[in-house]
Amino acid sequence: NFWATWCPPCRFEIPSMQRAWNIIRKEDIVMLAVHVGGNPDRVMQFAADFDVDFPVLMDRKSKVIKQWPVRGLPTTVIVDPKGTMVLQAIGSREWDDKALLDQIRKLKG
Repeated sequence: NFWATWCPPCRFEIPSMQRAWNIIRKEDIVMLAVHVGGNPDRVMQFAADFDVDFPVLMDRKSKVIKQWPVRGLPTTVIVDPKGTMVLQAIGSREWDDKALLDQIRKLKG
C-alpha cells in the first residue's frame, strides 16, 4: 500500500488495514505500507497514533513508487505468491472486509 500521512483517504484507510493485519498476520500473507516522501519521525508518530504494527517502509526519495503503476494515493497493489501483480486498488478501501480478505486468501492457492 502506497500512502502518505498528509493524504485524507490514506488516513481513513489505515485503521482498516490494521484490523485486516490483525486477522491475516498468521495466515502467511504479507502486508506492507510504503510511505512516500515525508519525515520519518512524522510517519512513526502517525503509526503510533493509529496503533499500526504492520510493516511501514519509507520511500523518502520516491524511488520505489516509480517502479509501480501508482497514479494516486492511496494505491494498493496485490501481488500473488509468484510475484505477479493481480490487483491494483486506487483509493481507500475497507481492507478488513470479509469478501475482500477472502479474495486475497484465494491467491495463496
